[in-house]
Amino acid sequence: MIHRFPDDGDIRFYKHRDAGSILNATVVLLRRNAREAFVPFFALVIPFALIVGIGQALYLQNVTSLFSPEAMANGPASAFAQIFPPWYVGVIVMSVLGATVAQAAVAGYVRLYREGASGEITASLLWDETQRLVLPTFGFYLAYGFLILLSGLINLLPCLGTIIWVGVLFWSLPYAIVTWSSRMTESDTLGEAFARAQDLVKGSWPFAFGTILLLFLVMAIVMFAVGIPVQVATQAVAMGTADQTISSLTLSLLTIPQQVLGYAAYLITGIGGVFLPGR
Repeated sequence: MIHRFPDDGDIRFYKHRDAGSILNATVVLLRRNAREAFVPFFALVIPFALIVGIGQALYLQNVTSLFSPEAMANGPASAFAQIFPPWYVGVIVMSVLGATVAQAAVAGYVRLYREGASGEITASLLWDETQRLVLPTFGFYLAYGFLILLSGLINLLPCLGTIIWVGVLFWSLPYAIVTWSSRMTESDTLGEAFARAQDLVKGSWPFAFGTILLLFLVMAIVMFAVGIPVQVATQAVAMGTADQTISSLTLSLLTIPQQVLGYAAYLITGIGGVFLPGR
């Protein structure tokens, strides 16, 4: 059944807001509770960020080495093994797990905040809440991913197939985010959450999509602004050495801070998305 989750935090989630107000509420919440929001969140996701970042750095090194004379002399079989190494499956699995835990941790933080626990949220407390939400989060994205793959059959249509499919992806985005938010905070089942999303998004799709687009835009700007100094420093180190191996490795290692930054910036879209069902 649909039930209203407690809303006892300083900032109310069940409140009529426009897109700008949702963004403002998200920024204010993160600014007021920066340490409490980021430190426990990072404690949960940083292992995944480091493992995936290092794995991607090693993978880039693998791909870069394909252009060496030795690799070219070994033939296509060796090249295929370097492009698709078996260990990269582990990196993909960790990436999926990391994204799932990050989503569940955001929902867990919002639930604790709305219960009035602001000021008392620790990594241990957030982990206890997150554990209960990992499977529902994974189940939701598994179902959504399957539907997206199934809708990919539209690509088989001549000429307009791909355009229609991209349109379906954009159309479904507000429903997906509101369904997830509702499932985390007010619905007992995925079916109830989707029904709730239909009620909320129907007739206000432009508002929901515009809000999501705004949140993603702000997230991209934050990542760009913070990522530039890291990239400049990395490029300076890479260009400052004559050893091509060290230079290539330095550039590959850039994936590690990019992973960490991506998780941090996700808090903007994650928390902002939970404000949508309260409208």
